Amino acid sequence: MLHGGEGGVQEIWQRSKLGAKGEVTTEIVKVLEDGKDVTVKEKKSTKDVKAFNNLGDAIFNRKAQKFLTITPTARTNRIADRECVGYEFQQTNQKGPTLKGTAWLEEETGRPVELENMTFDPLPDKMKRMAITIRYAPTPEAGWQVKETIMKGVAGILFIKAEFQTRMTFSEYWKKPQAATISTTRE
Repeated sequence: MLHGGEGGVQEIWQRSKLGAKGEVTTEIVKVLEDGKDVTVKEKKSTKDVKAFNNLGDAIFNRKAQKFLTITPTARTNRIADRECVGYEFQQTNQKGPTLKGTAWLEEETGRPVELENMTFDPLPDKMKRMAITIRYAPTPEAGWQVKETIMKGVAGILFIKAEFQTRMTFSEYWKKPQAATISTTRE
């Protein structure tokens, strides 16, 4: 995960794995601030490390699809050497904000390639603008997995505003057994 701006660059490596009871736990592996290793300091100051909230599969989750509206567009795009077709989507949530954006699906297989300009309505508190892009990669088993998430936005209070960009890359995937649960506690 990279954080950057005039204040510097912060890089964070995290690892998720199965705990003793089959729960998914996430730990901090390494933290660099402007190239300096601050892992020990960050591990001491971090009380809780939250697992990624599965935003990458939000609109593809079967349980959530009853809240999903999809509108085909006439747009096509070549992304990561794959011919894609665009669909506008909106996913309502009775307990929170509506998620909307554009889904680019591979024309031949229907697999997701990119979710573009995804945002929430209403935006989180203090956010003035936000756009999320999620990129997917094919798997050897003809499936797909999240490869990268990029969030750009502007936050502010009164006359102070800050632009930000966060990039998360994902690798070394493993399948969680069906019976496993997700825990947000630190190991």
